[in-house]
Formats: sequence, structure tokens, C-alpha cells
Amino acid sequence: MVKIGFDKTKINKIIIFSPNWLGDTVISTALVSSIKKEFPSSLIVIAANKYVYPLWAGNPLVSEILRCEVRGVEGIISYVKLLLKLKKYRFDLAIILPHCFRYALFSFLAGIPLRAAYNVGYRKALLTHSLDYTDSLRAEHILENYLAVLDSIGIKLRERKLFLNVKPENGKKADDLLKANKIKSERLIIGIGPGAVYGEAKRWPKERFAELITLLGKEERAHIFVFTGTGEKILGDWLRRHTENPSVVFIHDYPLAEVMSLIKRCVLFIGNDSGLGHIAAALDIKTISIFGSTSPRWTAPCGKNNITIYKQLSCSPCFARKCRLGHCFCLASISAGEVMEAVSAQLKN
Repeated sequence: MVKIGFDKTKINKIIIFSPNWLGDTVISTALVSSIKKEFPSSLIVIAANKYVYPLWAGNPLVSEILRCEVRGVEGIISYVKLLLKLKKYRFDLAIILPHCFRYALFSFLAGIPLRAAYNVGYRKALLTHSLDYTDSLRAEHILENYLAVLDSIGIKLRERKLFLNVKPENGKKADDLLKANKIKSERLIIGIGPGAVYGEAKRWPKERFAELITLLGKEERAHIFVFTGTGEKILGDWLRRHTENPSVVFIHDYPLAEVMSLIKRCVLFIGNDSGLGHIAAALDIKTISIFGSTSPRWTAPCGKNNITIYKQLSCSPCFARKCRLGHCFCLASISAGEVMEAVSAQLKN
């Protein structure tokens, strides 16, 4: 660990570079309260890409959110604007949570005197406070990994409360969806997230999701919200054709802020190790998370109302996007009946 001393009383402006994945960003919201308690009079600004931007919106401890696009000409222009803003704001401290090189470089070029992050991708020389990143870090929860970055700059507070804000106008849109599908607000609604952007080694087979949705309709008489995102339309259409449950609403590629509002109407959310499960947990919705190539020790949803289903085989966890052995037994060996047992446990509690 590289660590130098500094005067905490001179920390007035702080920039936090948000993770780029939904789930990681949800977890990182816990850091803001620790930072604010350590530096109560500080201005906290978030730099976030357009995908995770809504997760920071409305956070009362955040003064501003700087948008960072990620691809093409728009991305290049965005990064130039970001660098200029970093210089203009004259930040005292940069906390860099993504492992990309450019944010460390921008913080260095902007003259931010304190720059804390993990030492990955040859960026150690650009940091004033760095921690070595090893595979052993995956043996503890990623929130602990993030808190260790704060520890490197002397913040010992260990706040673990996540924060997401659901705007009232998006609640109205959720009401409209319920009304359009003739769903009374008091009815049992269960959310399903069958996708995972990371790769197929994190996706429970679609056949099992179809079986699960059918069982939920028969045994729990539940209304089902099935959430699919960009690039998952084929998956949603397949489930629509193969699901024997008339009480299913397919929600495809809705704005994230609206998805958050709809998830908040659920009593339970079931999905793969993906961002939507973390959003549900942060909104105090009970969750059931199905793990394949990744490890629940590292990325399970935060909180006490979560059940993880995980078959730790001899090859697990491999953290691969696609099964290197070609079988995905870690996921295929999980039955719909096993998930239904978890559903019963969650609903009873």
C-alpha cells in the first residue's frame, strides 16, 4: 500500500469516480455517507457514465454528477469536457473506484493532490494512495474492497447503508403500468431478472426461468414483472412464448429510473448475479440471487433479506463470462423447485 500523510482540514472538494456496472455502483453508494462524516463541510461530486447516472440522482449528500460517456466521438468529447471540469473545480481528493487507467490519468493531469485507488493497469505512479489488487480480494465482499480505498486515506468509518432515490414522477409511471395491466396495488408482485450483461456463465437457463414463472403463477398466484434490458429482447420474447402464466408483465428496456420504481412495487425479486438484484436489495426488497461463475462472497446483494443459491463446484468460482468447460453445471444443476423453496421461505418471512 502506498500512503502519504495530509491535512484533513484542507479537504473541501472531493470527486468520486463511480463504478461502471449497475451492481457495483449500487454498492458504492454506501461510501458517500462515510466520506461526508469524515469531511462534513466538503463538496462531493460524482463522475458517472450514462448507464449508472440514475443511481446517483437525488442523493442528498452529492452536490453534482458529472456525466462521462464511454464510446465513440461522443465519448471522446465527454472525456475532454470531464478533464476540463476537473481542472476547473480544483478538487482536493479523487477516489477512483473503476479499474480503468484514464480516470487516474485525468486526476493526475488535473492536478488533484490526493488520488486514491487500487493499483491496477500500470497506474501506481499516478496515485498518491494505492492498494495492490489481488485475486484474494474476491474472498471478501466488494463493499469491503471499496471501504479499503477509504481506509487508505484514513477514513475508518464503515458505513454500509446503501442509498437509492425513487422519484415521485416515476412512481406515477409505475401506477400507470399497474392500472394498464389491471393489477391492484395490494396484489402479490414478484420481479424476475433473467438476464445478466456480464455473460452467459451468469445466466440461469431460460427454460428454468420459464418453469419458475409458471410455478409462481400456479402456487403463489403472483403477478410477475419480467425485466429485460438492452440486448435481451430475444430472451424476453422467448419467455413470453414459453411461459404458462397469464399474470406476467414483460418490461423491456425501460429507463433505469422507471425500473427502480417498478422494482419497489415488488415484494420479492429473483434474478441472476446482476445489477437489478442489487437495486432491489438497496430498496429493501427481499431477493433471491442465482449465482453461476461468480461468487456470492464477493458480489451478493447487501443486507439481511437476501438468499443466494450457489453450487460451488470444483471449478467454481471461475469468474468467466462463458463456461470454459462448455457445460455451465453450476447453473444447470439448480432446479426451479429449489428456487421455489427459497421463494416460500422469503414470503413466509
